[in-house]
Amino acid sequence: MDINHENHYNNDQENESVSKNSNKEQNRTVAGINDISRAFWDEINNEIASNDLPLWRMWR
Repeated sequence: MDINHENHYNNDQENESVSKNSNKEQNRTVAGINDISRAFWDEINNEIASNDLPLWRMWR
């Protein structure tokens, strides 16, 4: 009975570790997407400020 309890405890720890790694990876992915989005909109805003809108023209 003690062995089963120990195995269950170890499995819970392993599952928690996998979950934490998955969350870290997801957070890095979201941060990367946010960085790309921020850079994209910075570029758009720079083009608007300089009255040079080639990206907007391509979308029309």
